[in-house]
Formats: sequence, structure tokens, C-alpha cells
Amino acid sequence: GAAALLITSTGDDVQTAHVLNTWPSYLDATRLTAVSIDAGRVRTILLMTEERHPNFPDVPSAKEAGLNWTYQNWFALAAPNGIPADRRKILFEAAERTMQRPEVRKAMADRGITPVWDKPGEFAVYAKTFTERGVGVLKDLGLAK
Repeated sequence: GAAALLITSTGDDVQTAHVLNTWPSYLDATRLTAVSIDAGRVRTILLMTEERHPNFPDVPSAKEAGLNWTYQNWFALAAPNGIPADRRKILFEAAERTMQRPEVRKAMADRGITPVWDKPGEFAVYAKTFTERGVGVLKDLGLAK
């Protein structure tokens, strides 16, 4: 059998420290993880992705391992309700331009992040689906009611 440990954290640095001090293997695809893998401190069993990640070509994806569930971290640009439409448009266009800059895309890729750019309103649909799927998995594992 296999054992698993759910480790919650506030981000990469804290998560990596928790893992290195409590458990011999875990799942992630960040620059910090790569350093730990290369040093032989952790062993990545699989990535919760549809396909193998270019930063970890020897690590199978969840789909490849027969799991019909994937998980990707996400980031969102949020603003308070009531911002006028013209201002929202300015913010969105500035963020979109930033995401297209080669140095931003490279920095993200170096950290194992595959950027996906949603149009306004699309992210709300994604977040709702993401939450529903996550709650379903946690319930199946007996970690949520």
C-alpha cells in the first residue's frame, strides 16, 4: 500500500521546507522542487497534469498514470466590485500585455508555470469548476464534508 500526507502551506518556500522535514516524496513542478529533486532530497512520483511537464520529462503525468484528475495552480487578477468598465478594460489590457512579454513568460516557465490567459468572465467559470472538482476529491478522501 501507499501512504499520503496532505501538506498545506502558504507557498513554494514554506511548502518545500514542510516536505523536506516531514515526508520523503511529494508532487510539484516548481524551480524549488527541481533543486530538491536534483539533490536527491525528494522523489517526484507524478505530476498532477494532463501531459508530462517539460521541466520534468522523466516524471509521468497523472493522466499517464491512469488517474482521471489533474490539478494546476492558478493565479488571478482581481479588483473590487464597482470598478468602471473602461478602467477594468485598461487593467485587463495592461495585464495581458505583461503576460505576453518574453521575460515574463520565461520567468514563469522557469518556475514550472504554464500561463493560460482567460478573458474577463472566463476565469469565474474555471474557478467554479476547479472548486467543485477539488471539493469532490477532498470528500472522496474523507478530508471534507
